[in-house]
Amino acid sequence: MFYGMREDLEIEPANFYFDYSQMKDKRTNTFLYMQNGTIIGAVSCYGTELDDLTNAISRKGVRTKTATTGLNHIKEQGYVEIILHVAEWNQNAVKLYLKNGFSITKKERVREN
Repeated sequence: MFYGMREDLEIEPANFYFDYSQMKDKRTNTFLYMQNGTIIGAVSCYGTELDDLTNAISRKGVRTKTATTGLNHIKEQGYVEIILHVAEWNQNAVKLYLKNGFSITKKERVREN
């Protein structure tokens, strides 16, 4: 699910998770959007941070529904401030967050070219 993102950011290993069993300690903080038994979206929540939002297929609304699930989970934990990490090349995600009232407060370089 996160292979494309990790590959684009040159994060090794790109194949970080090979199966569900490797994620069992993260199951309370990772939400999967499933359709007909196939994962088509995912998001992870760590405290006030929404991370690893991705979708396997481009279907209208999948990214929005997945992000909303994560944001609601963070709010249900009692957090008011929400932190997002988005790669600048991922303009679809940037637009989604800006459209939903978020603002860019900080940019940082995570990989040197």
